[in-house]
Amino acid sequence: MAQPVGAGSLALGIPGFPFMFATVRAVAYLLLAGTLGLQTAHANWAGVVVVLLAAAPAMTAIGIVLAAVALVASGVTYWATSSRSASGSCPAPTSR
Repeated sequence: MAQPVGAGSLALGIPGFPFMFATVRAVAYLLLAGTLGLQTAHANWAGVVVVLLAAAPAMTAIGIVLAAVALVASGVTYWATSSRSASGSCPAPTSR
């Protein structure tokens, strides 16, 4: 991939973005529900914050691992099904 960022940024950013975006969206939904009159008199807001802060990094880590597995699996599938590697008919390198 020709990207102006490093491999580490791609490895963390591509699979991590959807999970972090979902966390931001969950906070936005809670704020919207509060402005529309959600009854939160008995809500434990400290618990809400703790759960969001604990769940977001955990789900992001799981997403990164699953994305890595998908990349490895797609590479293995491509290698195993490509006609050149399966038949062994790769042309030999020549020097000029």
